[in-house]
Amino acid sequence: MKVRSLPLQQSPLDIREGFLFGLVPSPFSMANSLKAFHNVYTLKTNDCLEQLFLPNWVLFQIHVTMNSFPWYNSYSDGIPPQLGLLNFSSLPELFEDACRKFGDRIAFENLGGKITYSEVDRLSTHFASYLQKELGLNKGDRIAIQMPNLLQFPIAMIGSLKAGLIVVNTNPLYTPREMEHQFKDAGISAIVIVSNFAHNLEQIRDRIPAKHII
Repeated sequence: MKVRSLPLQQSPLDIREGFLFGLVPSPFSMANSLKAFHNVYTLKTNDCLEQLFLPNWVLFQIHVTMNSFPWYNSYSDGIPPQLGLLNFSSLPELFEDACRKFGDRIAFENLGGKITYSEVDRLSTHFASYLQKELGLNKGDRIAIQMPNLLQFPIAMIGSLKAGLIVVNTNPLYTPREMEHQFKDAGISAIVIVSNFAHNLEQIRDRIPAKHII
């Protein structure tokens, strides 16, 4: 199906292949819901793939296809416009697949230092083991990572994901007040922080839920 813009664009535009999501009040039927959005998109109700009814809203999901975008003309030869579906169930699985294919290649480079895919895989696995076995963190626990672009970041992030944790990325330039708000809101159990910014953490240490500081 093609979704073409109406008053919002001066000319029709084919939308990329994927899914279009929308929320509408639940008293509407699906047909009426789509009519409510008619001023934005022309849709076909029989192309609707899934409905999820929530207490007060209806979430509709509509498959749309993409033929072209203007920037496709700038792509180099051999570069596909779409990657397609990735056959991985998780980010750690995706990274482990990359390590099997490119183990000896450089994965990251920073400040003159380099690290291969295999090294990241090994070190992140060790870090994951430390988080589970030494700190006793469990699947679903939240861990904040507060550091700039350093080689330690992919090790900490991938290791946390391997351990089943939820990563809470944190701006290293946050003020103590901003850090406190984010850490409380996320309910973090641990934090990985570069020592350069630890003085800010010291100011709020007793007011955040983190039990472990790395």
